[in-house]
Amino acid sequence: GETRFRYCTEALLRLHKDAPISQEMKASLTALGDSMVVSRVGTLARVHLHTNSPAQAVDLLETLGTLTEIKADDMLMQQALAQPHSGKTALVIDSIADVPEDMLGKDVYVLPLHLMAGGVSYQDKRTISPDRMRKLSGKLSSSQLNLEEIRIFLDPIVKSYDEVLILTVSSKMSGLHARYSEYLKLHPDTKLHLVDSLVNSGAEGLLALHAAQRLKDGASAKEVAAETESLRERTKILVSLPNLKAMVASGRLNKRIGWVLIKTGFLPLVTIDPHGEGTITGLSFSRKRSDRLLLEKLRPGNIERYAVVHANDFPRAEKAARDISAKIGMEPAYICDISSVVTNFAGESSYAVAYIERILSGGKPA
Repeated sequence: GETRFRYCTEALLRLHKDAPISQEMKASLTALGDSMVVSRVGTLARVHLHTNSPAQAVDLLETLGTLTEIKADDMLMQQALAQPHSGKTALVIDSIADVPEDMLGKDVYVLPLHLMAGGVSYQDKRTISPDRMRKLSGKLSSSQLNLEEIRIFLDPIVKSYDEVLILTVSSKMSGLHARYSEYLKLHPDTKLHLVDSLVNSGAEGLLALHAAQRLKDGASAKEVAAETESLRERTKILVSLPNLKAMVASGRLNKRIGWVLIKTGFLPLVTIDPHGEGTITGLSFSRKRSDRLLLEKLRPGNIERYAVVHANDFPRAEKAARDISAKIGMEPAYICDISSVVTNFAGESSYAVAYIERILSGGKPA
């Protein structure tokens, strides 16, 4: 039967001195799901819960003590992979691709990347809430998945599908693409297609959406891989930052350069160059001016499709979407939240516009 709750969530924690796990707490947890089991030995407690909101459960538990370990397994995915999908292609993306999961449909699997803080590993878009991000600001670092973790995630997909198309965040921004390449070397006989998106966030999301739709239409993995590689050349992103604090704190921006920019009050508009590396495309003295600069870069008639993604600031994203659609006469494909991994270095209330440029007659992007 269908699982009512998606994530099998487990947490280990060291309880505050003599803190009992009250009936209220148990009731609050049960309200988030079912199959709750709480066991404790002295000050150590282990909590198990099936829920659709693992991040909320983690936030509740954290009031009881110090978390030492958290994991949330996707039972829906396990169920989907329990049977063979013969004749079909799976699309594998990572949680840095910002796109609403329900738009991707079936046969798409998202690998959650990890963020570390205080020895605890959080799963992006799964076990870490915006509140927790705020509390841990400056303490979080993204942690690379190792080959074994990739294997545990990929093996069941490879076993269940005829072919697998993997689309990754830019290889210049993460070691994920390199890990997948290692996996491919160890499994030369499997039908795997690996594509480096050369972008991240909403731009990677738009590419994922395109790939998912094409596979649904019956295109082969090989065709879609080739298409995605040519489409990525005209897939762009512009990021508006509230300030540079997170960029500097997370080590994404050189401390000295960051300090100079902060001192002078400059706000950069960030983009990704053709090689897949982050770069600055404009400087301004205010957020308002930065937003205007972003808008100026979007020309009517040269955009095929776009999306607005934001770090826990829907009103700002909605306003940006209104301004853009007024200018170019087109609604966004979607507005959604940015992954915690990107929020960690862009900062809360940053937003980005990702777009795919049109091809003009003559085959060059507009």
